[in-house]
Formats: sequence, C-alpha cells, structure tokens
Amino acid sequence: MKNIKLTLISITMIVIGINSFSQEEEKVSKHAIGLAAGVSTGYGLSYQYTPIEKLTFQLAFAPLKDENRTEISTGLTFIYRIKEGEKLNFFVYQANHYLVSRRTEYTYEYNQFTMQYEQNGPTTVNNDRFNNGLGLGFEFFVGKNVLLNLMGGYGARNNFKELGLTGEIGLFYKL
Repeated sequence: MKNIKLTLISITMIVIGINSFSQEEEKVSKHAIGLAAGVSTGYGLSYQYTPIEKLTFQLAFAPLKDENRTEISTGLTFIYRIKEGEKLNFFVYQANHYLVSRRTEYTYEYNQFTMQYEQNGPTTVNNDRFNNGLGLGFEFFVGKNVLLNLMGGYGARNNFKELGLTGEIGLFYKL
C-alpha cells in the first residue's frame, strides 16, 4: 500500500511540474516522455525532467496485473552529462528500481482416503525487490526531438543479494 501511495504522489508531482513549466517558452524543452527498460532504471512509461543544463531526473513506471499476478515497476534515475555534442551526449547515471511482485499460488495434496487431489490456497507470494545501478551512457539524437539512451554499468539486484553488469535503454520524445 505504501508503494502505491508513493507512486501516486510521484505521478502527481510530475503532472504539477509539467503544468507549472508548460507556460515557459524555451529553445530546449526540459521535459521528455518515452519508454525505458532496464534492471536498474525500471521499465515502462518514462518521464525525464532536466532542471539544469547537465542534470536530468528520469522516472519509469509500469503496472502489470492479471488474475494471479501483480507487478509494479517504479524507477528513479539521476543522469549527469559529462560531455555534450550536436549528435551525442556522454553521461554517468545512478539508477534505483523498486519492483513490487505479488502472485497467487495454489498447492495440491493427494488425499489417500478420498483418492483425489485437494486444492489448498490461495496463497499470496510476495517477492518485492530493490535494484540499484551505476554506470555510463550515451544519449543519441535520432531526430530533432527524439533521443535514444543506451546505458551500461554495474548493479546490485534483488535487495543487494546479487551483483553484476547491467544494461539499460530508453527512447524519448522531447516536449
């Protein structure tokens, strides 16, 4: 429940931020929307906000639900551009991804007296986890307002139980 509240508060802040800055006219937009996918950055619909020239905050969000499973991916990534160019930017990033994962399971036991299998459950299995990453990336200008981010680095997964290489990707449209 805390995660849903945190997600709703985050979305509200984004909407307020978009509305408050939408009346300013600038050459380069501070806002971008798109899709992101990564172990450390999260996956789903994504929003980028650049409050100052070299610093960008990226949010990713994807709720998935069916009758037996619920997954909610929420990511927050900090991007700092080291080198900026006309067609390509080079940056460092620090990513945080919280994944809420719930599934319903049923177990079956064989009853020797009735000679039938009996269903037990349902049981809800919680597997919430936090992933964190740090690395380098490139931001390619595919078109006037279209950006492709490719990132790679080192990450801690599954509540810091696993360490290893990580890769992230994002496609954004500058508003």
